[in-house]
Amino acid sequence: MTMARRRRGAAVVVAGAALVLATSTEPALSAPTDPATSAASAAPATSAAPARLAWTPVATGSAQDFRGVDAVSRSVVWTGGTHGRVLRTIDAGRHWTDVRLPGAKDVYVRDIEATSARHAVVMTVPMGDAGPEGNRVYVTDDGGRTWASVLTPTDPAGYFDCMAFSTARRGYLVGDPVGGRFALFVTVDGGHRWRAADRRGMPRAAVDEFGFAAGGGCMSALGSSVWFGTGGRSPGRVYRSVDDGHAWIVRDTTIAGAFPGVLAVQFRDSLHGIAVGGDLDDLASAAHTAARTDDGGRTWHEARRQPRGPRSGAVWVPGLPVAIAVGPNGSDITLDGGRSWRPIDHAPWNTVSCSADLTCYAVGDAGLVARLRLVP
Repeated sequence: MTMARRRRGAAVVVAGAALVLATSTEPALSAPTDPATSAASAAPATSAAPARLAWTPVATGSAQDFRGVDAVSRSVVWTGGTHGRVLRTIDAGRHWTDVRLPGAKDVYVRDIEATSARHAVVMTVPMGDAGPEGNRVYVTDDGGRTWASVLTPTDPAGYFDCMAFSTARRGYLVGDPVGGRFALFVTVDGGHRWRAADRRGMPRAAVDEFGFAAGGGCMSALGSSVWFGTGGRSPGRVYRSVDDGHAWIVRDTTIAGAFPGVLAVQFRDSLHGIAVGGDLDDLASAAHTAARTDDGGRTWHEARRQPRGPRSGAVWVPGLPVAIAVGPNGSDITLDGGRSWRPIDHAPWNTVSCSADLTCYAVGDAGLVARLRLVP
């Protein structure tokens, strides 16, 4: 028997335009309601708290721990995680194709940057006690039927953290400090060939400072500007270049703690950005987990209402001052450019991606994948 489904949504005014955050009658991913969530759900439609906003679970048939995701569109999504497993859908998650990396069973996919159903660049790190050869970048041009290994660290002590592309062809990869400065690699052909960048214009890393291969969000690139976040010291910092990675400045954020870090830094234009992170060993802490900038990263300001715990991933909804942040104890949304955050759910997420057609996908451990559809 076929039953028609009705879509329900909540209209939210964002920068003068109505945005409907749609839910459906499909099962939603959410934890038992807490008072903060109840208050948020009861807020009027023009407030920063959309009613009944929830993730819709998406079955993949996999139990992998997913750490990388890229939503090219509502229909085309790539995700990857443990044991070199990469999955791809071209029909909004109804069917998934296993396009795992060849001979890469002891690696963890930590970042995926895709431009279509055929082209994707994947970054891996070693799993457990696997050797440093697990640090690699792979590229495919045929939807994952074949993969080419195109980059490994140039120093035995190197460790890749994350990637970001400013165009379909120009991209950057940052790695932990080697010789006192963060490693930086650049591609100008869509990830097929990479070169080590000249780092003389980069400030020296602080003692014990490093990056996080948390889920591909620790770097952002727009035009000639590049940013990446770091941790290991308090507070976490963000590095910024406005000339394609030649000269850099570094600034403190407000993200702090016993084991702090900027796990994700994302910009929606050359001035407005967000940084999220915190101490992943202290899930109960809701302090110092999110910051924003309005001057390209020269100064950072703490969000007046923080996410409810450390956050490992964040993404802007393209074209809007709306962003989603996710972490091991839930997800949050900001409708005011990062000034305040409101909870969505309490599920354990690792990272998130949103497409230009206003569809977001979040992923987590044990095969957890879900979709959030935002309708203009």
